[in-house]
Amino acid sequence: MIKKYIELLKNKGTKNFWKKAKQKEYTKDAVNKIYHDLTAHFEDLTTRNSITLRYLGLVINLGSDNLKVSNAGETFISSPYKQKILDEQIMKIYLDCPRLNDNLSIKIAPMEILLHVLYKINFVSFEEYQLFVCWINSKEDVDLALDLISEYRQSNKQYLYMYALKEKSEELGISDFSDNVKRFFDMLLISSYITKDYNNNLSLALSKKDTEIILESFSLRDFSDEHYFDYLTTNNGWQIYSINPNYIRVIESLEKKTTEEQEDIINNITNDLKFPNIDDVKPKIIEVEIDDSRSEEESTPTRKKLSPHKIDFEIRDNNNRAAGDFAEKIVIKHEIEQLSEANQTTVDNVKQVSLEDDTLGYDILSFDFDGVTEKHIEVKAVRSEPSISFRFYISENEVLIAKNDPNYYLYIVFGYLSDTPYIYKMPNPFTKDIPGVTIDPIKYIVTVKLKK
Repeated sequence: MIKKYIELLKNKGTKNFWKKAKQKEYTKDAVNKIYHDLTAHFEDLTTRNSITLRYLGLVINLGSDNLKVSNAGETFISSPYKQKILDEQIMKIYLDCPRLNDNLSIKIAPMEILLHVLYKINFVSFEEYQLFVCWINSKEDVDLALDLISEYRQSNKQYLYMYALKEKSEELGISDFSDNVKRFFDMLLISSYITKDYNNNLSLALSKKDTEIILESFSLRDFSDEHYFDYLTTNNGWQIYSINPNYIRVIESLEKKTTEEQEDIINNITNDLKFPNIDDVKPKIIEVEIDDSRSEEESTPTRKKLSPHKIDFEIRDNNNRAAGDFAEKIVIKHEIEQLSEANQTTVDNVKQVSLEDDTLGYDILSFDFDGVTEKHIEVKAVRSEPSISFRFYISENEVLIAKNDPNYYLYIVFGYLSDTPYIYKMPNPFTKDIPGVTIDPIKYIVTVKLKK
């Protein structure tokens, strides 16, 4: 395969291939950094340090450091959907355009190529990107590049590929090839469609179906020499989903919902929660500090605002039965481990009573360390890890039990989809007033009996 790789490189590139001016780094907090550079820091931009913004079509170079925010840039500044605008602009990038950079001629839409590659394999490392992916000049090269990546991963002579790349970069007169490729590689990471895993490999942040829709949308894009620059620098909104107009209607509706409502809707549609193997789960007990501060305008006992510096978690009760059931299994595992360490024979009596009777007002029957005193544990499942605040829903029957049962316990399970979920043993808010905890009735069920 090394011969095929050398053949792939043979007719690629020019003396100016990959040569670029120094560009600003935007991969971390890209939206805010780009926004500030297009507004408050615009006067600091030059022809050299604005190259990423020009690739993105957000800035136009009129010559001699005379820069102008493009129509696409103005759309980005004014839009509430800034990340979506960036995604749209990255999808448009086609580097064989002299008005972007006379020194760069790569006849591909790089995000399209990257999505094609990641759609077919799970990940791409940076080494694989610079060895194979960045040399793809057309979609016809994708399959060969994928074959080369597969062989490279299995090869015990990877140094031969690196040597061939070194020879090619020297042939092109580029001494800092890896550095130049890395700058462009990082620019693609501005997109929300790809992500890095714990090994710094690129992988898709999209479902296969969404990737198919986006790849299909490239057929609507105009990469002609005559129209491309205007096409890139004009943006009347995020258009990726225009291939299916229903996407815009649905997404705009979702944007108006709260985070909790959005997750409820999505979970109800997908219903595809993937739980870890309970045998691999290692729950941890955490302590949190409830914020009892109160703003001056809160003179009546309405919902209290939570300060972000005390409890950094965003949580909601997931009333999906599957999630609740798995959270209860996590609590059972924790209780059994605790009783086993205390050498209590009551371990075998720990039960998930919610499976037998959902009117008891609690989910788990367990025991204190004395092995005699019962613990009646109500479990609330939370998909996220600790964030800024949390709320959960509770039935009237559960409240009555909580008020009158001296053996009542309330366990909150955070991150129940993780192998290391957190359990917060929350003080009972129904037997005493806890500053920072607000209990609001939110709805009534009205039953009307009609005459037959």
